[in-house]
Amino acid sequence: MVNRVWAQYFGRGIVNPIDDLSDENEASHPELLQQLSSQFANGGFDVKNLIRAICMSDAYQRTSQPTPENKLDEVLYSHMAMKVMTPEQLYDSLSTVAGNFSDAGGRGKGMNGGPKAGANAARERFATYFMGSENPKATDYEHGIPQALRLMNSPRLSSPAAVSDLVSSKLTPEKAIEKLYLKTVSRRPTDAELKRLTDHVKAAAGDPKTPYSDILWALLNSSEFALNH
Repeated sequence: MVNRVWAQYFGRGIVNPIDDLSDENEASHPELLQQLSSQFANGGFDVKNLIRAICMSDAYQRTSQPTPENKLDEVLYSHMAMKVMTPEQLYDSLSTVAGNFSDAGGRGKGMNGGPKAGANAARERFATYFMGSENPKATDYEHGIPQALRLMNSPRLSSPAAVSDLVSSKLTPEKAIEKLYLKTVSRRPTDAELKRLTDHVKAAAGDPKTPYSDILWALLNSSEFALNH
């Protein structure tokens, strides 16, 4: 359990592959695995406490931006590995920002072979369309051109309606752009990004929400949004 939770947060287990717990497949950090396992057992197998310990560690809080000295390291956790969101995580993230993302393409099948129905049908279709190999590595990006085009051509992600609840007409362009960045990639825009996008908003004619929908579309289709840093 400790090894699985560690792998969920770091993209690889202390023993990797995570299911191969054998004498032949040694842990990269055996003392750490033993200590976490003992604390987990002695604490009554409290998963929340295990997650708290991992997330408060120096290893978890390291940047994902490597240095020349550690850029080739894939074992010692000298920097955080960027991880690909699962299809379900990507769907939920898109829905959180832009509302129900129901145009996933394809029709899932129910138990009797007919089309699926119900509230989870769109999410299941999306997950099926974006599914890679059976046991993908968290650090391997397996999506291709069809998946990228599905998102880029989504009417929902390019609609001005998607920004209606995010951007108020009372906000200045600078504040509106900052809000879009915080909502999608959890950071504020750089000075260069802010200037470029503010110029785009001020140069646009027609519906004032259109330039903001352009910005939202670009952010939702960026690698920064799709990857967990």
